[in-house]
Amino acid sequence: MVNQLISGQVTSPFRFKPGRMKVENKHVSTSYKAINKLLMDGKIDDDDIQLLKLIYKFKYLNRRNLEILINCIGDKKGNEEGPLDDLNLGAGAIHLHNVLKDYKKRLSKLSEYGLVVRYYYLYSDEDGNRTPYIYTISKGALSYIKKRFRLFFNLSESLILDANEIIFSKLCINQFRIAAMTDPRVTIEPGSMIVDNNAYSPKEKKSFNIYCGFDISVADDTLIPVIVEPIRKFATWESYINKRTQMICDYFKTHRCFKNKMTPIIIFVCENDLHIEETYLSFVKKHTIIDSQYFFTSDVRVLIDGPFTNLVKCSLSHEDYVLLDRYELIS
Repeated sequence: MVNQLISGQVTSPFRFKPGRMKVENKHVSTSYKAINKLLMDGKIDDDDIQLLKLIYKFKYLNRRNLEILINCIGDKKGNEEGPLDDLNLGAGAIHLHNVLKDYKKRLSKLSEYGLVVRYYYLYSDEDGNRTPYIYTISKGALSYIKKRFRLFFNLSESLILDANEIIFSKLCINQFRIAAMTDPRVTIEPGSMIVDNNAYSPKEKKSFNIYCGFDISVADDTLIPVIVEPIRKFATWESYINKRTQMICDYFKTHRCFKNKMTPIIIFVCENDLHIEETYLSFVKKHTIIDSQYFFTSDVRVLIDGPFTNLVKCSLSHEDYVLLDRYELIS
């Protein structure tokens, strides 16, 4: 039984249940030539292109997190150094405040022209529930920004629509990442952000990805490295997260990816408080050894309180009874 620390019944839009991804667009792509013509005819402008670049940097965004980003970048002075600079959006990013007032119309327009693709996830329940729109950029738009801005990435890999559980994991990570980047209480060391970093487990003899990590500065200016790991409840989630956690811990025994060379703290982002309990009990029952200091949070905790001010540590008071103790990594 969980000691709930958040009141109310706020539900995460990133919770995973059986269902299928559906596309809303009439046109799911366009060509380089067609995009140039849209620019020449004044149907889209450079602010629209900056909006495309912003979506590209995260691959999957919902409208709420996109609005937070636009608002934060638009208010930012161009000469300030900070974690948003790690996005490398270029000088045009400081004008994104121009699109804040009408970004919803711009998203609809970009979807109509096949530059942005709108997906939604339709749950396989009797009520026909679905998620809010999930935005990603189309094949044509991705090819356009790659050529125009001379970006270096594997186009074929970037075009792959991930498995549903991975899309939900990345949406969860993007919310946490955006919350950390835009929270004035959080100081992220510039240049420390790693996203979808390739790693290899000699023990498992397989490659895996580190979703997100960075250094944060605490009150005494000490840098603390943090790894953020999403957990979604798909069919085989327990065996998956136990194996991934072991691979992450083994990897950081020999790899020092952060400035102070410390072993990073791991923050597991669950779907809700009950899921925190289930995950902790799974670690206990499967005897998963976590060498790093670790904490739990949930999508709702990140949404309401921010990324580091309502973390929890778990303990067993007796068999199968989990206590959640509130913990703040920053004040």
